[in-house]
Amino acid sequence: PVFTTVFGSIYLKEKPTTFQNGFILLSVAGVIFMTAMKGSIQVGDNVLGTFILLGSVLSAGVYNVLSRKLSSEYSPVEITYVMMWVGAIVFNGISLIQHLSKGTVHNYFYPLANTKALISIVYLGALSSIVAYFLLNYLLSRIEASRASVISNAATVISVIVGALFRNEPVFWFNIIGGLMILCGVWGTNYYREKDDTQ
Repeated sequence: PVFTTVFGSIYLKEKPTTFQNGFILLSVAGVIFMTAMKGSIQVGDNVLGTFILLGSVLSAGVYNVLSRKLSSEYSPVEITYVMMWVGAIVFNGISLIQHLSKGTVHNYFYPLANTKALISIVYLGALSSIVAYFLLNYLLSRIEASRASVISNAATVISVIVGALFRNEPVFWFNIIGGLMILCGVWGTNYYREKDDTQ
């Protein structure tokens, strides 16, 4: 959300209010707090991993801004359609090159014969890619990039809830506090924008 807000301010001229900036930071702080308290943040231990993570964050920020920009010319269905085809061509191309270099082209279709692999492919392809990105592109066509991206922080809260319900994972005090910070941040970012729109 921070990078999306910065990129959106520069490229889209969507400048959040002071209140929105504060709530965006509160939401991000909630994610950092939960991760740090769990002991998952060890920046110095893996420099390459840290840079890859930073690249991922930057890519997400650029994606949110570009999708928002393109939504003025193309529908969410069109944007998602092109995204999926580009992904299919690029990743299948990489897979074919790897198989060719190893001499294992005959294994290219092997995962399709495995039921568990096939279920995973359908789930990741249909729900986690097509449906999820269509909904995100639709959201970005309706509201500012900064408001849309801060909503993605709620995924951390959902992960904790789903983990507790389906995997019996423990919910710690810092999950609750961090979750409340995230939800307050998401609420405040969108509430104060709506107030500004009505004035």
